[in-house]
Amino acid sequence: MEKIFLNRSYLDRQANQIERALRTMSLPTRVQGGQVTDRWIRYHLEPAGDTQADHVLQAAEAVADAIGARGVRVAERGDGIAIEVPRMRGQALRLLPLMHAIHDVPALNAVVGMQTSGKPLILDMNKPSTWHLFAMGQSGCGKSELMRTILASLCLTSRRSHLSVLGIDIGGQEFGLIEALPHMLTDLATDRDFAKELILWLAQEVQRRLQIGISRPHLVLFVDDFTWLSAERSQHVLTALNEIILKGFESGVHVIGAARDPIPLPMRSAQKRGGLITAVPTRNANGGYEEKAGRFQLKAGASSRVVDVAFLSVRDLDTVVQLANSGWRSMLIPSGKGIENPS
Repeated sequence: MEKIFLNRSYLDRQANQIERALRTMSLPTRVQGGQVTDRWIRYHLEPAGDTQADHVLQAAEAVADAIGARGVRVAERGDGIAIEVPRMRGQALRLLPLMHAIHDVPALNAVVGMQTSGKPLILDMNKPSTWHLFAMGQSGCGKSELMRTILASLCLTSRRSHLSVLGIDIGGQEFGLIEALPHMLTDLATDRDFAKELILWLAQEVQRRLQIGISRPHLVLFVDDFTWLSAERSQHVLTALNEIILKGFESGVHVIGAARDPIPLPMRSAQKRGGLITAVPTRNANGGYEEKAGRFQLKAGASSRVVDVAFLSVRDLDTVVQLANSGWRSMLIPSGKGIENPS
C-alpha cells in the first residue's frame, strides 16, 4: 500500500533544516544526535562560538516556521541544549514542509501525511492494488482535504508529460486549486451536465487508449462528491464510469472520489478486483467517528494504515500552483546526523 521512508532519513533532513534556520539567525549550531519519544523529537545541539540557550530560545519561532511545526520548544538538558519538536499530528502537519523533508518522492506517488507510527505515508499510484481511491464520511471529516493533498502532491512530483488531471466539483467549492494547475486537461466541471459529458468523454478515451495500446500520460479524475451521480440515476453515465474504473489499469486512468454514503457501485467493482484504496475517518472507543478532522484509516486489500492528512494553508495553495508551473525542486540535504529512533 505504501512506500516507507526510513525515519532516520526524515529526521536527518529535519536536523539540517534546524541548523539552517539557526545559521540564518547568526546562531551557528550543530545537531549532534537526538531521541524520538511518543510525543517529541528531541534534537541535541552543540552551539558554536558564543551561542547560548537563551539565544536559541529566541529563535524557536523561526525554527518552527522552517520545519513547518508548531509548539517547538528549547530546553537546557544536563550538558547541553535541546530543541524539542512535537510529533506531527493533525492540523499541525503541513504538506509542503513534509515533502521538503522527504525530498525524493517519485512520480505518480502521492504524499498523504504521517502515520501514527511517525512515518510518512506515500501512495504509489503505479501499483494495481492502489490504483483508485475512495474516501467516505460525513461532511467536515476531511475528505476534500485528503483529496486536495493527493492532488497537490501528485502535481508537484509528476511532470505534465507523466500526468494529466480532470475534476468534477458540483458547485465548485472544493477544487478551485485544480484549474490553476498546469496538469489540468480541461475546465473543472462544476455543473451536472458538464460532469456527465466529462465522464462519457473519459470512457471514450479509455477505449481509444486500449485500441491503440497506450497508457501514458496517466489520467486522474477527481470527483469531490459522488452523491449527485446517484441522484441523477443516469444509467449510461454509471456504465461509463464503471468502464473507466474497471479498465483504468490497462489504460492509465485513475479515479479518486468521495461521498458521504457507502461506496458507489462503480467503485465496488474496483474493490472486488483489489484495485481500490478506501479511506474512512477513524473511530473512537465508543464506535463513533472521532471529532478530529483529517485522521483516516486507509485500506488496500489486507493492508491498513491510520494517517493524519497533511494540510494545505491558503498560502500553501498559492505556492503549490507556483511550484507546479515552475517545476518542483526539493532541497538536496545530506544525511548523517545519527538521530536515534527506538521504534
